[in-house]
Amino acid sequence: MIRLCALLPAPDPEATLRMAERLGVWGTGLQLAPEATEAGAAAAGRRFRDAGLHLVQLADDRNVSTPVEEVRRGAAEHLRRSLALASAAGALAVCTGAGHCDPARPEQPFAAHPANMGAEALDRLALTCREALQGQGGGARLLVEPGVLGPLHSLLRASEAVRRVADSRFGILFDPVNLMNLDTYFDNGSFLRRCVQQLGPAIGLVHAKDALLHPERFTFQLAEEPVGQGALDYPALLQALAALPGDVPLCVEHVGSEEAAAAALGHLRAVAQRAGLPLGGRA
Repeated sequence: MIRLCALLPAPDPEATLRMAERLGVWGTGLQLAPEATEAGAAAAGRRFRDAGLHLVQLADDRNVSTPVEEVRRGAAEHLRRSLALASAAGALAVCTGAGHCDPARPEQPFAAHPANMGAEALDRLALTCREALQGQGGGARLLVEPGVLGPLHSLLRASEAVRRVADSRFGILFDPVNLMNLDTYFDNGSFLRRCVQQLGPAIGLVHAKDALLHPERFTFQLAEEPVGQGALDYPALLQALAALPGDVPLCVEHVGSEEAAAAALGHLRAVAQRAGLPLGGRA
């Protein structure tokens, strides 16, 4: 079942929990402090579970594709620690981006660089993720988020990453807008269905936002928009996600206020109702 979630603009975990309760979502995400301990993570997880909420992601963006070997190994080490914290908290996943290959900015998690398109970037990403998963049990999954300017710039590359890591604890954070371009925009419903069918259970989490093409600019601008204010085919996406087994968290992101989160969630609930699809909310 699709489970409706939101990443919320709250200053701390307690405020996040209260906002999530008011919005009636199934789950939310957190960014743990650098000094977090497994005991502290476990206590936070219990606090959310007691409120009937799930922690669907802990964010830890690292450059997992960098050619700077010391930084790459450090990224794997950081993610390994985050996975232990997430497992202690009962969180479903640790999420990171796919990194980049600019050797001048190895510590930055995102940067456009021509070498991002090469096979070596995917090799390093798979190696980093395998190292991060070493010694981990069956708790939280490691999810990597594709994007058109990074090493996982297409559905094909995301699928190849799943094949190369070859570990059920690894998966994809599927954000349709991050893979939107002129080839996929105009019939994005077909593209979304193909993505979900091809990635299948490797999809551990879905981010919800929207995209709109502004053709009046000199060439064009494909801009991110709030959910419901763009051209993303949400009926097609929800129908495809509903066919996946188990719980599929669909998580609204990039909302600047509780009111914006409520509007985005309301749009998704309305689309699901028109399509006759159930959306799981707070327990």
